Amino acid sequence: MARHEANTFLIVGAGRFGKGAARELLAGGQEVLLVDKREQPLEEMQDFPNCIVRVGDASDMEFLEEIGAQEAKAAIVAIGDNELASLHVTSNLKDMGLYVVAKATSRAHGTILERLRADHVVYPEYEAGRHQGRLLMGSSLLEKIDLSNTYSMDEYQIRRPLADKTLAELNLTQRFGVQIVAILRGEALILPRADEVLRIGDKVLVLGESTALEKIERFMSGE
Repeated sequence: MARHEANTFLIVGAGRFGKGAARELLAGGQEVLLVDKREQPLEEMQDFPNCIVRVGDASDMEFLEEIGAQEAKAAIVAIGDNELASLHVTSNLKDMGLYVVAKATSRAHGTILERLRADHVVYPEYEAGRHQGRLLMGSSLLEKIDLSNTYSMDEYQIRRPLADKTLAELNLTQRFGVQIVAILRGEALILPRADEVLRIGDKVLVLGESTALEKIERFMSGE
């Protein structure tokens, strides 16, 4: 049985999504165990320090046990071309007791992943499409991070209609049930106070339920 450090993250699927997640984790000082049924997608990752690559079928429980998958801190199921394999792998990893983030290719696929106890389901193609639509509409929403199936954190850039106002004047908590948890001003990270005045170009991180955040996008864009 393979042994890994306690901070090892297992990623199954070495497509763009899987390799992108792997690079982020590696940049954060984590160890990554990257698995794919094919050798070719793994080749560009095998020389990264702290990245272990394995060729095999993660829908096979014996293979997962052989590579020590049960010792991982958490797992990302990044299979994008085979929904059935994605479901099998997710089920196996949950049976091992792992925290699982699973990529869904459709709402139906995502619903089944949730029924298989995936802890968090992501829809990267859908979110990428929404992002491009927001850009075309001139939205000030820069980034959306899904923290769970219920809560998200959005990053907005402050434009003129909201500039020179304090957080108390905006009163987002009472009006929308969300909260600004941080302000990025140049290289400075500011933990906000009620009397903090927003400036043009500030980036603010807004935390709340996903349904509440959807309601404030037009407001934060100054519409």
